[in-house]
Amino acid sequence: MSDKVSIVIPSYNVEEFLPDCLESIFAQTYENTEVVIVDSSTDSTPRIVDKYVDRFGESRIKMFPQERSGPAAARNFGIMHCTGEYVAFLDGDDKLCIDSVEKRLRKMKETENCGLVYTDAFVLNQDIMFDKSYSEIVDGSCEGQVFSRLIRNNYVCTSTAMAPKKVLHEVGMFDEGLKNAEDYGLWLKISGKGYNVGFINEKLSFYRIRKGSLSDDNLKNAEYLIALFTKLKAESEDFSEEVRALIDSNIERHMSDYHIIKAKRYILEGRYDDASNEYGLISEKNKSSLKYHLVSLLLKYNPGILKRVLEGRKNHRGV
Repeated sequence: MSDKVSIVIPSYNVEEFLPDCLESIFAQTYENTEVVIVDSSTDSTPRIVDKYVDRFGESRIKMFPQERSGPAAARNFGIMHCTGEYVAFLDGDDKLCIDSVEKRLRKMKETENCGLVYTDAFVLNQDIMFDKSYSEIVDGSCEGQVFSRLIRNNYVCTSTAMAPKKVLHEVGMFDEGLKNAEDYGLWLKISGKGYNVGFINEKLSFYRIRKGSLSDDNLKNAEYLIALFTKLKAESEDFSEEVRALIDSNIERHMSDYHIIKAKRYILEGRYDDASNEYGLISEKNKSSLKYHLVSLLLKYNPGILKRVLEGRKNHRGV
């Protein structure tokens, strides 16, 4: 009997996308899978799932209702109800390529002491395909002993990730206090325990960014990353000096991002004094930066230029 792979899907009002998501699972070349949906929806999701239960049976798909309490709590609840030896994660508005499960499981077994496998992914903005893949957008990938590299950047798209269930239980699963950075926190826990991480350089999932989703809110994302690395710093007694320095550097970097994002929003709202205060906080940490000095001067003498520049740009991190 081949190993079973459980696919955990946290679902909240994704009725528009869920059928494509489920069809992509049941079309997989690797058939020994089960789908575990944790649903907090107010839409027609239960009726959609019932149709798939009728088609494939409760041994292949099951749904558990849960009060809305975030993706970490939903995924942890799903893991507790998995019967597979391996767990893959998929959001209800994403979907898999036809051989995604098969290739990830093969990579898992080929990689010694493997705690996590992930892949590249196609990226959709709503329904429009980006011309860059997920790995190209996050500027890289890593595999093997990756803890230090993951601290610098999160290369792992959650809807491409697969892990042994025993490893998830060992490291404590998702931290429910981390909100949108809970997945990043889990990858750090797995790699920090010394497990190898495997990467498949193929686009084997479709990852969707939807307006209004957690991943679409840059300010909240910066807050979540600050919380993640502040918590990691508090638990860093056993880490090397190099790793502790990386953690401190990341806290400073994400704090700067946070103030830059706030400043940009204030500029777009015409609140130039508030924007100037945010850049003042950044400049204190970056006294040698000519860029921040020039922005501060423009905010003082000609802020309209900055507003026009920002209005003409999308998804940019700094001014």
